[in-house]
Amino acid sequence: MVKREEYPATVAAVSGATGRWSLTGLRAAAGVMRDLTVGSVGTEPLSALANRICSTQAYHAKARATIFLAQGDRLVPYSSARPDVEADTRMWSLFIFATEPLPLAVAVRDTGRPQLAADAASPLVAGWWGDTFGLTSACAVPLGPPGAVIGVLVFDRPEPDAFDEAFRLRAVAAASDVTAVLEWGLLTENVLSDQRINAATRRLLAESAGATSVFAAASTVAEIVHDVLHTERTIVFYQRDPDLPELEVAAVGMPSDADRIVRDVVAELALSAAPRVRQLSSTDGAVFFETVRPGMVRAGGIAERLGVRSFLSLPLSTGTGRVGHIFAGDVSGARPWRPWERKFVGQLAAEATLVMESASLREIDQTNRERLLHQATHDALTNLANRRVFGVRLTDALEAAAGTGQPLSLLLLDVDRFKSVNDTLGHPAGDRLLVEVARSLVDVVRGPDLAAMLGGDEFAVLLPGADHCQAELVAARVSEAVDAACRRARVPPGVAISIGISVYPDDGVDGEALLQAADAAMYQAKRSGARHGASGAGDLTTRRGLIG
Repeated sequence: MVKREEYPATVAAVSGATGRWSLTGLRAAAGVMRDLTVGSVGTEPLSALANRICSTQAYHAKARATIFLAQGDRLVPYSSARPDVEADTRMWSLFIFATEPLPLAVAVRDTGRPQLAADAASPLVAGWWGDTFGLTSACAVPLGPPGAVIGVLVFDRPEPDAFDEAFRLRAVAAASDVTAVLEWGLLTENVLSDQRINAATRRLLAESAGATSVFAAASTVAEIVHDVLHTERTIVFYQRDPDLPELEVAAVGMPSDADRIVRDVVAELALSAAPRVRQLSSTDGAVFFETVRPGMVRAGGIAERLGVRSFLSLPLSTGTGRVGHIFAGDVSGARPWRPWERKFVGQLAAEATLVMESASLREIDQTNRERLLHQATHDALTNLANRRVFGVRLTDALEAAAGTGQPLSLLLLDVDRFKSVNDTLGHPAGDRLLVEVARSLVDVVRGPDLAAMLGGDEFAVLLPGADHCQAELVAARVSEAVDAACRRARVPPGVAISIGISVYPDDGVDGEALLQAADAAMYQAKRSGARHGASGAGDLTTRRGLIG
């Protein structure tokens, strides 16, 4: 319980008065309110305006002045000032995160009439509010007419019977001017809020216009939340497939240690994180936590590990349903989420759904384009580059070799007696053999090399920068890899791989000449039956030949 405070000496020093309170001063505050209306509304935030109102009223009334504003069905503590104008940050934190409403303020809001509490025993001030803030006697007046109360103005003193009927009448008169100022302030706050929302919406549309993935669009939304609300920890979680636990995560404007915590937690809790995303994203709108208390967040989870004191969770959706959420909060202290911030987040969520759905359609379109491009440039069975791509790459490689003077080698391969595989084992077995050969080539070639399917049972390998010796080494590795692939495919006896090698510029200076030279070398290997290695599977052999 907080020790009840005594103001009078300090109040007298501030106001120059010696009485319990000054009716003249209280009425003078109304004139100050009119000055505030003319000089301040539209130029300062509502919170700053409310602070000035409370300070002015407290100074003239020689009592603590507090404003509660109506937000939906809630009465939210918004500003408070002592007559000695001294600040107490600890008490302020308790004030703005009150665990229960002040009965006195609730009674005034519900009835639309002023209320007096004579002493600490009054049920209007007794309990948590009285114990925490030393409320003894109080006078509360509505801000606005019955049925349209926008808030409550409360005066309190640490001694009993500090307010009488005369004070109540003067407080009602002063409240009418306070109401006018706050109404203008609320109107201005709404205008500023709309401006912020419109600016954020324009930015969201502009920056997400080129997003070709839902995750990229979601990350843009998170960046806007971070920039507009100035949250200290902002993270976006995206779940591409609701049936899989994998999450895509992006942290916005966070220090490296916090970013590492996020990724560690996601990695540790991968299997349980996905259901958590669905759980947090199952709400219809954003969820706000003004102050995190023990038991409110999951033990070992991101909120606890980051040490957040307040946060919001914004669900993210596309036409297919919930796909993730944005987590944004502060670690430096608890935070009252102001009405304009709640409005901003709510409208941003609606816009985010649209831009993410658009990004989803672009992602699908991009995927389809990539699929069609892949189909146009790759063999459908082996997934190797097709003849057309091989021709383009060969031309480009020859131009590069001519410019640098570097060699270039070409390998041609085909499967001897491939027809016997189809005839004896069936076409599916032949297809499996071609796939195994293709996999062998992919395993052998280097980054700049290219393995291609030219058609039928014919393959090619392009080796930029490789000379005769290097091409021989690659051919040997290919022979070994294909030999193992043939064993896996259980091919009939006598099936073999023949390889022909040609090298630029010795065997030709253009693509056609190199292909012809490699083809001649390959048939030379077929005729000679030169063995490169025995397979251990009957008559299976791998042959290679070269020109020159």
